[in-house]
Amino acid sequence: MSPPRLQANASLLIIEEHTIRAMLADPRYTQAVPCLQAGKQRLAKAGTGCGGCSRVRAASKQKALAAVKQCIANLTESQRGQVKKLLGAKQVRVVLQGKHVTF
Repeated sequence: MSPPRLQANASLLIIEEHTIRAMLADPRYTQAVPCLQAGKQRLAKAGTGCGGCSRVRAASKQKALAAVKQCIANLTESQRGQVKKLLGAKQVRVVLQGKHVTF
């Protein structure tokens, strides 16, 4: 199965949960940005547990997604360029707890 395509061809792409999940499923992104691999593992681990732990599991997933967003916000200039190229976007925006990071 081939990884999902994220070619946005947009002037501004806002990174949201579905975008993050697609990026984590595509090895091109995890190779270009090593911290995404850690986020992928953390998100996979957050999805485990018993059925009675659904609130804890949901909170854990949100923390893992926030960590991935932070990873993306803290990219180096060269990594930012690679991500923008892979996404096909001129600008990328990450929303983190009330603040926006645009590159």
